[in-house]
Amino acid sequence: MFQQKRDEHNISKSRYEELQRKLAEENKSLEERFSQMQKDCEEKETLYKLLTTTETITASTLEQKLEELPQQDEPSFPTASNISQLYEDKNFQLQQLRNELSKNHQEKKGGHDFNLKQEAMFQSLKKLLEMKQRSLLTTSS
Repeated sequence: MFQQKRDEHNISKSRYEELQRKLAEENKSLEERFSQMQKDCEEKETLYKLLTTTETITASTLEQKLEELPQQDEPSFPTASNISQLYEDKNFQLQQLRNELSKNHQEKKGGHDFNLKQEAMFQSLKKLLEMKQRSLLTTSS
């Protein structure tokens, strides 16, 4: 009878130890999962703080830039007088460009005539030198 009680006790004890070992493993697993979740939360919190700080800086910078812009009570749309003045200015600019192009054209054209005259003079000089060379050759022979 004592042996039987002892065997029952040992069986209960082994079940208890097995249960305790499983609970310790489960506890360790839960602690690891908890630790990982805590790291994830800390990382997300850091990202959230970074995002809110970046958003605050961006909003502040935007406000400063908007304050630097000139303030206008009304949007400025072109009026008829502004458009006619713009048209006159553009026409004046085109007239100046036309005059400048015409002047450049005349300069180039005049330069071309001068080049033709100069070329003709050099050809005449070349012929004259050739004739003189022939005459020197014929007199020396």
